[in-house]
Amino acid sequence: MHAIPFYMHTALELPASLNFFLHPLQQLLPPISSGSNSTLSLAPSASIVVRQYALLLFVSCCVSLTFAVRPHHDNTTRRGAGALALYHLGPLARAISRLGNGESPFEGGLGGPAVHAVGHGMCFVALLAVCVGPSVDAGGEPNAVAAKKGK
Repeated sequence: MHAIPFYMHTALELPASLNFFLHPLQQLLPPISSGSNSTLSLAPSASIVVRQYALLLFVSCCVSLTFAVRPHHDNTTRRGAGALALYHLGPLARAISRLGNGESPFEGGLGGPAVHAVGHGMCFVALLAVCVGPSVDAGGEPNAVAAKKGK
């Protein structure tokens, strides 16, 4: 059961990483212009930064899958889940901010801010549960029980 939150993270972030990598400029709003006649443009490095973020998201999916396929749920797995849970606070806050700014809840890339808020909220809670839950050995028993049995 400890693997499900890691698969959830991958299912949520893999499409985002591909979208960010293939369409980096769609992720950015143009800067606010101070003059009415000035041209709005983004620095050429903006797409490079978004693509770098896309690669970080992809790597987080690789790390997440590594934890998902481990045969046991130990302290390292718990710490990995905690780190991934913390990540989800950022996109969750952004989605809530977008909703608060009046964006349409279900319009936009990959489902819109309402879908993002629910998805990142669920991932945060599920990964946090793995982080604070008991460690489990390969036999499915909590490590404290296995230690008492002499395993």
